Amino acid sequence: MKKGKEKIVAKRPEAILFDLGGTLLHDRVSGGLSARLRSRLERQAFVPFVGEDLNLPQALADAMDAVYRDGLREFHVKKWLEDHLSAGSDPEGSPEDLERCIRTEIIDYAPPEDARRVLQEFHDLKLPMGVVSNSIFSSDLLRSDIRELSLVEAFRFVVSSAEFGLRKPHPAIFRDAVEKLGANPAATWYVGDLWENDVVGATSAGLIPVWLNADVTAPPLASIPHLRAGNWAELGKLLGEKGSNAKC
Repeated sequence: MKKGKEKIVAKRPEAILFDLGGTLLHDRVSGGLSARLRSRLERQAFVPFVGEDLNLPQALADAMDAVYRDGLREFHVKKWLEDHLSAGSDPEGSPEDLERCIRTEIIDYAPPEDARRVLQEFHDLKLPMGVVSNSIFSSDLLRSDIRELSLVEAFRFVVSSAEFGLRKPHPAIFRDAVEKLGANPAATWYVGDLWENDVVGATSAGLIPVWLNADVTAPPLASIPHLRAGNWAELGKLLGEKGSNAKC
């Protein structure tokens, strides 16, 4: 693979990793997560589980903001809930149930056009695939979202930054996922929609970044070699071209 201004010649990948939000699934709710926690969660709904003296939406958002001020550490909603549930609270308010309730209120996922079809094509090629997501929610919850709206059987695992402890673009979370696949980083694609988190992050870990972005403008740092697809249909064609050493 040659870098700089020259085009990249890449063979078909040995494995593929995907971002979740904005890539595998689109979020139809706008605004940052901290603001959503404050504005979309009703304090009274959580009183039976955390007590009347705790404003859960406000406390949750404040705790998340504090973590995000510390580099690339990640916040974990479920762990926070485990630490703050009242003793003897309603058994129906388990950390897992409350985490799902919070996720449902602040995120509304929908599958992108052609995503399921293209994923099935990749799966039929027997390419090892996994998911690496910046998320405040547990991997089991993310996997259930994929199962409901996408093709969960295509993926060997889902890595959530909440459980890993660090979020993209930190290279460690990419390297961990590549090890889980048993793949060579230099032969592994990472498909994502965000330049800094996905393209720069994957590059720093030695992966081949695929920028899934419909914007026709030039990338922020054009000197970083990357593949590009405007949508899922183009992503499917991009993989189909790899057998003939496509340039990008």
